[in-house]
Amino acid sequence: MIMFPSTFWVKYIFRVLHVGSLITICHAIITAKVTGEVVKDNKTLYMIAGIVAIVSGNHQVMKVSSIPTS
Repeated sequence: MIMFPSTFWVKYIFRVLHVGSLITICHAIITAKVTGEVVKDNKTLYMIAGIVAIVSGNHQVMKVSSIPTS
């Protein structure tokens, strides 16, 4: 079994959260464009998706390297 460093998993989770929330927000925008009105169903879901997209997109860049630098 290959062991990945914990920073790999943190970056992976942030990427999954970021992309998933962006897909949810895009769904709301496309639905609003098609129907011609602002989506009022699931507004809490879209609010949370917006917050998650902002928070997960602003994480600190971590250096992931298996080669020692010293």
